Amino acid sequence: MQTYVGVIHPIPDQKRWPEVPVCIMSPGYTELMNPPPRSVQPSRPKKQRKREPDEAPKVGRSGIVICKMCHQAGHNKMSCQRRNNKENEGGSVGASSSHQPN
Repeated sequence: MQTYVGVIHPIPDQKRWPEVPVCIMSPGYTELMNPPPRSVQPSRPKKQRKREPDEAPKVGRSGIVICKMCHQAGHNKMSCQRRNNKENEGGSVGASSSHQPN
């Protein structure tokens, strides 16, 4: 029976509700109410530091790709334009001279 001792009785309408200040600046309310302080939660450390907007991004492990044919950055010898030009010129010469075993 101890369960039913603390019964909350319903209030019939809103007029009988107790007055509670809606805003912290309402009259009669003297305390200032601030949000709770934010604390830094424990977590895994950041992998990299945050770079400045004018700072260059970090170069990856492999660095910048440099072509061995023309020594330009940004491509390798497989995709080099100079290599493609040499193959087109030399490919026709090599195809005309065929070697046949005796």
